[in-house]
Parts: sequence; C-alpha cells; structure tokens
Amino acid sequence: MLKISHGVACVGATSKGLITGTFKLNYFLLPHNIPTCLLKALTSAVAFNTLNRNKTKIHNSSSNILNPLIMEDKIDFTITDEEIAEATKKLNGAVSVLQPYLLALTPEERMTLPKMSDKTQPFVEKTIDYCATAPQFAPPYLNIEALNADMRVYQQLIPLFRIVKRLSNGLDDTTMQAGAETYTHTLTYYNSVKMAAKIDVPGAKAIYDDLKKRFEKKTSSNDEAED
Repeated sequence: MLKISHGVACVGATSKGLITGTFKLNYFLLPHNIPTCLLKALTSAVAFNTLNRNKTKIHNSSSNILNPLIMEDKIDFTITDEEIAEATKKLNGAVSVLQPYLLALTPEERMTLPKMSDKTQPFVEKTIDYCATAPQFAPPYLNIEALNADMRVYQQLIPLFRIVKRLSNGLDDTTMQAGAETYTHTLTYYNSVKMAAKIDVPGAKAIYDDLKKRFEKKTSSNDEAED
C-alpha cells in the first residue's frame, strides 16, 4: 500500500480492488480491471501530491451514484433471439384471439364497479345455483340467462388473467433488475472517467463532460428569469 498522510491522497490494493481516497477516509472502491492509463496516472499523481494540491476528493459524489460493488449480479443468463421471437409470436397470437372480447374501462368505472373477490366468488356461485334450483324467488327483471353467460366469461378469462399477471410480474422484476445492473455497471465506467478527468488524463475530460449531463440539475425558469 502506498500512503501519504496529512490530508494527501492515498492508493492501496485490497481483495476487492483498488482504494483511492483522502486523509478523511472518503474512499472510492475501484475494480481490479481499472484502466491501465488511469492506474498509472493515479499512482503518479499520488507520488507528486497533485491530488492534494488540487484539493481533489475521489469519492462517491453527492449525485447519489450507486456503489457498483454492493449489487448482486442476478442477471447471469442470456436469452436467444429465437426464444424472444417465439414468445413474441405466441403473445401476439393470444392478443389477436382475445382482443375482440376485451373491454377498456374508464378509471371511474374501475372505481365504482363492484369487485368479484375470492370471498365474493363462493357467494355468487351459490346464488347462481339457487337461481337454477329455486327460480321462483328470482325477480322478473333478473335475466338468469345473461347472469350465467356473465359467470361463464369470468370463469373462462380469470385463469388467463392469472397467467398473464404472473408473467407481467416476472417481466417487471427481471427488467428492473437487468436495468439496475446495467446502470450500475455504467456508473463504474463513469466514476472511473470522472476520476481520470480530475487528474487530467488525456481524452477523459471530453467523455466526462458528455456523461455528466445525466447528473446536472436543470435550472428552473424562475431562476433563469432572475438571472
């Protein structure tokens, strides 16, 4: 480990990677495969104390950038294009078959319609049975044939809905995890090029200036008017 105390930067290797930081222990952990040009520049900068002269702190910035080392890599598989094409074809086929029968309720309708819950379904089924075995109690305006038709559609579609919902939940969770891992890996590169730009590694500043736009806060129209 190379360390220069009294507030200057230090560099050291650990089992997890390369640590750089300041005397106040504001550390940033880099992977072992840190770019060679950046590693050389860092060690050179530490040796000449340029990081301290520039008052540079290499750490996780206030931009809420994630530490790439704390996320578990769950996306350790690949999906073939053929599998995606097959799934897409089958899903589109299901949509094509069912689309003529699917409704589009308004938000107000969804709020006001009575719901067929798991607790309600046995009551409904038992009542339909009574309509068949004791029809004398059914009011004349109750269309029992339409009631049976409604229940049949419900019974036909609810198993499909459960399958689709399970698929939707799985797709939602998997795409969220894949997106998070992708974003975190790109932050590893971003933090590396940010550090390189701060110590003037050739070619780093242009890349950093382009990528840092993601973390810049937009000025409000009122602030612009005041300026």
